[in-house]
Amino acid sequence: MNNEHGCAVLALILALSSVPATLGRAERPSETKALSLCGLLANWKEYNRQTVKVRALFRTGPEEDWLEDPACGDAATWVDFRKDLKGPYKKLDRMISKDKRAWVVFEGVFHGPEPFEKNEIDPRLPSKIREWLEKSHRRYGHLSAFDSMIDVTRVVEASEVAPDVPQ
Repeated sequence: MNNEHGCAVLALILALSSVPATLGRAERPSETKALSLCGLLANWKEYNRQTVKVRALFRTGPEEDWLEDPACGDAATWVDFRKDLKGPYKKLDRMISKDKRAWVVFEGVFHGPEPFEKNEIDPRLPSKIREWLEKSHRRYGHLSAFDSMIDVTRVVEASEVAPDVPQ
């Protein structure tokens, strides 16, 4: 091996060894800590359209599923489940069938109350409706009742709610 080749190999080894071993880990939600629902909603712009893990109280009703947290007041997030849902969702189903609620950690793509893009508003709509939409933001869920949603890809955890937690 000549000196030039040896120096090039050594330079390559040094360059590669300086790359942090954790590179890319922060982007993997399965290794990240779950956010509180309050924290997620308070910082929605930071997490909008990002895969997140969130801890909250999951509730279900006749026409809607949502997350809430008593610490956040009335704030709630619409929940939509992907068809290829992973994790202990059967355990969650059993809990929900009994009590209609469970403490959960969900992983999924979060969508906040972002404004509509101009090209999303039909120019054929009456001007009053167009103006209202231009000043409004996206809404989600049954009857567009929610300002945010999470498209759940995985149930990370599910546990029963203590009986002393108010309905």
